[in-house]
Amino acid sequence: MKVFFAVDNFTTAAHAAWPVQGGIPFPRGAVKPDADFRVTGRGGRPTADAEVRITGYWPDGSVKWALVSLNAAVPVNGRAGYCLHAGPAARSRQPRRRSLAWQDGNNIYVDTGLVRLTINRRRANLFESLALLDRGREIPVTAAGARSSLFADVQHRLARRTAMEKFEANAAGADFSAVLESAGTHRVVIRLRGAHVSPAGRSFAPYDMRIYAFRNSTLLRIVHTFVYDGEPRRDFLDAIGLRLFCGAASARGYAMGGRTGGGFYTEYARSPQWPRWRHGLLWQDSSGHYSMRKCVDRERNSWVTIQEGARSQGWAALHADKFQAAVILRNCWQEAPKSIEIDAANGSITASFYAGHGRPLDLRRYADDAFGYLYETIVPPASYPRHNLPRSQAEFPPVPFDHENFNARHIGKTTELFLDFASAGAPAGWPAASAALCQRPPLLRAAPEWMAASGVFGNYAVISSRSAGGKPAAYLRQCAEFMLGEQAARNWYGFMDYGDVMHSFDPARDCWRFDQGGYAWNNNEGMTCEGAWMGYLATGDERLYRFSEAMTRHVGDVDRHHAGPLAGCGIRHNVNHWGCADRERRMTIALNKRVYYFLSGDEHTLDLARASYNALAALPPGSFGMMDLGVAGASLLLLWETTGAARYGNLLRRLTESMCCRWENPHGFPAGMQMNFKTCAGRVRPGSSALASFFTTMFGPLTLLLETVNLTKSAAVHAKLLKFAELLLMPHAKAVSYQPSMPDAPSHEMIRPAAYAWRATGDKRYRKCLERALAARPVRFEKRGGAGGLDGPSHLAPRTKNFPNTYADGGEKGHTLRLGNALMNIPFGLAAIVRRKNT
Repeated sequence: MKVFFAVDNFTTAAHAAWPVQGGIPFPRGAVKPDADFRVTGRGGRPTADAEVRITGYWPDGSVKWALVSLNAAVPVNGRAGYCLHAGPAARSRQPRRRSLAWQDGNNIYVDTGLVRLTINRRRANLFESLALLDRGREIPVTAAGARSSLFADVQHRLARRTAMEKFEANAAGADFSAVLESAGTHRVVIRLRGAHVSPAGRSFAPYDMRIYAFRNSTLLRIVHTFVYDGEPRRDFLDAIGLRLFCGAASARGYAMGGRTGGGFYTEYARSPQWPRWRHGLLWQDSSGHYSMRKCVDRERNSWVTIQEGARSQGWAALHADKFQAAVILRNCWQEAPKSIEIDAANGSITASFYAGHGRPLDLRRYADDAFGYLYETIVPPASYPRHNLPRSQAEFPPVPFDHENFNARHIGKTTELFLDFASAGAPAGWPAASAALCQRPPLLRAAPEWMAASGVFGNYAVISSRSAGGKPAAYLRQCAEFMLGEQAARNWYGFMDYGDVMHSFDPARDCWRFDQGGYAWNNNEGMTCEGAWMGYLATGDERLYRFSEAMTRHVGDVDRHHAGPLAGCGIRHNVNHWGCADRERRMTIALNKRVYYFLSGDEHTLDLARASYNALAALPPGSFGMMDLGVAGASLLLLWETTGAARYGNLLRRLTESMCCRWENPHGFPAGMQMNFKTCAGRVRPGSSALASFFTTMFGPLTLLLETVNLTKSAAVHAKLLKFAELLLMPHAKAVSYQPSMPDAPSHEMIRPAAYAWRATGDKRYRKCLERALAARPVRFEKRGGAGGLDGPSHLAPRTKNFPNTYADGGEKGHTLRLGNALMNIPFGLAAIVRRKNT
């Protein structure tokens, strides 16, 4: 089988062999797992620096996803075409390539052909050695005995004083491990885990970091995640990052990248008649401002401003006699504040993932009270079910917030960093070109039509042109453009904020309700991230890929607890991402991570999905909400696909059939079940309440069943889905509490079950439901602002339709949920209208 794919470059930088990777899907049964894979380029010539590994399997054992890694020729703002061949297993006459990495009892060794490095398996020194290979010569980059390491600076605010404490990953006593996770012929992955430790022996912020190296490439990619485990009202993170020590004696200058251009260079080793500018600092203090400064001695002299601007390229490079070393912080302005500092005297480069420079990271809650009227849940998870709550949120009086049990402790943050190296004679602007490709990496991907035809994400339609799909597709594009535009216009950026969107719009103030309790940051309420991914799959819009990638990172790290008593629980929407007392597992559902993992091969995302299921499996059998079952099922689905293990498939089938087991109400789903997540066997208690359709359709359970029914071939799940779809045909007089808003007020949330029933039964009443739903516009847009001096800029603002008012000012809630709902469901409805086929 042949699959054509492309590497798309969206920058003005070009490269002859840039390392890229991406997932390519295959239809069920098309490729056997023992197939030979090879990659060819233009003219059918084999691509030398390429590697293919299987990342997903269909239930019959055939290949579902293959991750392709290669060094691609990327033209300026252009595309390079390739072909992936999957054929019968055969003995190759070509000599087998050697692995790029090997290990012994003490060290891990990597040789890419252009970079050679050593990592100690027991000592938390980032690099024991690092050298550049230039025309057969080995040029040491790190100084002998230098301790390149991770660091964290914490400001303790005590009763009457403030104390600074410094932590370092290679301090004595830190738990540390270095594992050669993948040793391929094109790509190497090394995983480092440990904690930062102070000289006094105190531990802070456990970290999990992966280092990626690529054949015939000087680039090293680093994905770093840390978990905040301090006390938010006392421990303020001043800085956290990585410090690389290069050869100090040979430093002769440094360069830093501004908004455009090849960087600003400062000489260091000159005659005594010239100032020796020892320190250079690039500080991106916000998404809209950076400063570039230098000084002779930071302890004795003032800083001199080189340049200021809006958004920097996010890189700095140290120039030595024989080499150049560059550090690139991805999403530098999007996740500000960040900084890169160079000390030419000792040859160090310090990249701060968070760089407060006097403004430490404040993870306290925004208020000491919880306000029920502002949609802030004040009942801890142990109090579920919520049978004792007031009927109206307005009946909640403000109560003291429980800071001790519900805070930012054990939330995480992931940062992406690149190291690149060149010989001393490299062109002056090479770090700027590398930075452009690191900030907006080229995408290796198959055509959207092939992605849809393979069936790996269900039966959805591709909107390949502006005219395709008619009015529903035009509405989908309008929703996508609005969300992308709002991120830029409302400045939804920042170290802990990038990747999130707001929940509800305030028409009176013409802004989002950023300061009103549960109507502020969305935290993936209603699976907005899954909707963004479906928008990308349907359109192929690269901007939606970046948007969805950032959101997947954010909801996976910031909006969940990674350790402690709440490990595995997500955090509901609030003014602070961590500000709500409602910790629910439904916020950690792995359906968005599933898409991102298969498209990118990102290992950290797969770790999060495993953790979600493991946290549930570690609990004793008991009563769980239906959303918890959706979380477990989504993780099991991904584990089954990535391993091909029948055990996970059996658990998934048992879990989904338990969700659809016989109950006194034939159409709806119960709100909760008795469940043992180790065996996934469950039952419904007699008299259990029904789960509202809003939660059924928009928080994971129904999506899970629709994603898995054709994989497990479960007759019980199929029958239950058809029974649920019958709700769409009931007249309003027979409505029950869990009936969806159709048919009287058609919305997008029931498109997928209607499409499933239409394909399965051919009943034209379901087609009419689909047509009404596709014509719905739950969020309307109105023009605001103008050209007058007292007017705001001209822009679109959302307003909802057929949704109950919540506020005294007549405003409405849930705009983002409905935007995401449109993106998620319209492609499935269009596919069912075009062809009645159950993939």
